[in-house]
Amino acid sequence: MDLNKQVLEIMEKQLAEGIIEKAISEKLSEGINKAVDDMFGHWGEATKLVKGKIEEVMIPQLERYDYSQHIVKLDSVLTDIMKATTTENKKILENFKLFMIQPEAKVIKLSELFKKYTEYLGANVDTEKLEVVTDDEAPYYEGFEASYEVERNKSRDWSKFQYATLVFENEHDDEMSYQLQLSKWGDDEKWDIRFDQRADLTSLRRVNKFEILLMNLVQCGVDLELDEQWGCSEVEVTQEPECSVEYR
Repeated sequence: MDLNKQVLEIMEKQLAEGIIEKAISEKLSEGINKAVDDMFGHWGEATKLVKGKIEEVMIPQLERYDYSQHIVKLDSVLTDIMKATTTENKKILENFKLFMIQPEAKVIKLSELFKKYTEYLGANVDTEKLEVVTDDEAPYYEGFEASYEVERNKSRDWSKFQYATLVFENEHDDEMSYQLQLSKWGDDEKWDIRFDQRADLTSLRRVNKFEILLMNLVQCGVDLELDEQWGCSEVEVTQEPECSVEYR
């Protein structure tokens, strides 16, 4: 039997056993599996579609969920931890508790924010250089002035964005003055707040309560309403002089 005849017989036998159909089936199966893998891969269209449908269902539920019960539990846990930790770590935990408190509203007026600033000053200002008033009443520290001002940044005529700088100042302690960056789009009346302070363990060790408030407003996307552009107020010092103070 010549070689050509042998090859022909082998081919006929393989064809009879369905080798071509089997090969096509295997490759078709491989192609389908690869197509499915691609569809459900990180950038696949099916993955995007499923992700979109899940987001449509879950995000509204998450937005309506009341997390306050968990804040209460967290507060209890952190309180127990603080009883058995160092002074330095207590500062971090106390600030963390404040940072976790959700703002009551999604918009805050500038006048309200300034009031919180003056209240913080009155409770935490360094009283060493403040005069002590000794009238007929009990002695108290003399107040000082604090102010705020919104400085509009110049923008290009073609730009829809507007920018401004909000400054909180006081005449007693420059280290307790703050500068915030504001921005908004078009004719929107609400401004976005930017405060350049990171919310990590290092920063939570050294930030104060007013800085945590600012960080919280930024973190939760609270907008600022400029009900006023500038103003000033006398800060009432809530700290009381000690009996050992030598009145001037």
